[in-house]
Amino acid sequence: MSTSHHGDSVELKMPGSGTIFELHQVGGEEVPCINDIALRVDDINATHDDRKAKGIAIEEPPGDVISTGRTNINLRDPDGWRLHLVDANRRKPRYSADGH
Repeated sequence: MSTSHHGDSVELKMPGSGTIFELHQVGGEEVPCINDIALRVDDINATHDDRKAKGIAIEEPPGDVISTGRTNINLRDPDGWRLHLVDANRRKPRYSADGH
């Protein structure tokens, strides 16, 4: 699958749990490593507003990733590590005409 944020990727869902591992090919802007840790939240908009009110730097407002059906936000901790928050309410993924 191709994602809107990094290119080619694959998702691995662990049996019997909500844990998903996403592996993707990095497109030059970052070195190969663990890119971020994603946590599922009940309400992405409320979480965004709460973090923003607390002065936490958020890279951009909640955004939809059409290829996965998820809405998420990215923020950085004080050391610069990325934290990825994903809304628990996932929609059906939509793909472009070329299947990606």
